[in-house]
Amino acid sequence: MKRLLAILLVLVLALAMFAGCTQETQAQEPTEKTDAPAEQPKEEEPAPEEPKVDSIKVTSGLWSDPLEQQFIREEVLPEFEEATGIKVELEVIDNIDKVMASQKEAGKWTTDILMTH
Repeated sequence: MKRLLAILLVLVLALAMFAGCTQETQAQEPTEKTDAPAEQPKEEEPAPEEPKVDSIKVTSGLWSDPLEQQFIREEVLPEFEEATGIKVELEVIDNIDKVMASQKEAGKWTTDILMTH
């Protein structure tokens, strides 16, 4: 069960990091050859820089058991931080609805990733 939660957390964090930040463009190859002179390739515009992420905050309603929290903090998060260079702040709370409602009312979001059951 713990291994499944660890894998799930790593996948969620990785997806959150890359979601909406990557775009790939593929050059189209001509389907037919013609005798017309070949066009000079246009200079490509430089791709916009991806925002640098130094840290993220994960707010979770899961892992209320102290042993589960210890496992996530000592086993999963250090591996993620080592692999990506992104620091993770894990906040485990019981009443997640109140926290999200207060952040919404204030218009100031402090949570990057929210996990609930």
